[in-house]
Amino acid sequence: MTIAVLEAFSNLLCYPGDGRAVKVNDWIDQIRIAAPTVNQHLEGLRSYASDHEESDLEELFVRTFENNKERALELGWHLHGENYARGTFMARLRGLLRDLEIEETVELPDHVSHLLSIISRAEPGLAGALARSAVTPGLDKILEGFGEKENPYYGVILGLQAYVGEYFAKEETGSEAASR
Repeated sequence: MTIAVLEAFSNLLCYPGDGRAVKVNDWIDQIRIAAPTVNQHLEGLRSYASDHEESDLEELFVRTFENNKERALELGWHLHGENYARGTFMARLRGLLRDLEIEETVELPDHVSHLLSIISRAEPGLAGALARSAVTPGLDKILEGFGEKENPYYGVILGLQAYVGEYFAKEETGSEAASR
C-alpha cells in the first residue's frame, strides 16, 4: 500500500471546495496507476467531475455525505453511535494523529480521511488492526446507506473498501507466512 493511494482516496472524500474539484482527475490517476484493480469504481466520479461545475460537485458531496447520517464519513459514528465509546475512540485517534505527526484538519478525528492517514503511516500491526476493526466495517455501513448505486461517490467508497480489503488481506497472509 502506498501512502499516495490512501491520500488520494482521502482527498476524494473531503469536501471538494476551494479549487479542490479540479484535482479530482489527478487523484483518480494516482489511484489508477498504483491500484488498477479499483479503476472501474472511480470512473463515475471522474466523469461527473469532468462534466459538471465545481459547485455541482460540492452539492453532490453535501447531499451524499453531510446531509445523510447513513453515509456520514465519521466512521466512529457508524461503529459506536453517539455514546461514550465513540468519544474514547476519537481520543485514541487524536493521540495517534499527534504521535504520527499527522496534521488534524477541521474534520473530527474519526473522519475517514484521518483514519486513512493513520493506517498509511502506522506500523503494520496497528494499521491492519485499525483497517479491520474500524475502516472496513465503517465503509460497510456507509455502503449500506446508499440507496442509489449510480451516485459517483458510491464507487469511491466501494473502491476504497476493495483497496483496503485487498491490501490488508495480502498483509495478513504475508504475516501468517512469516510466522511459520
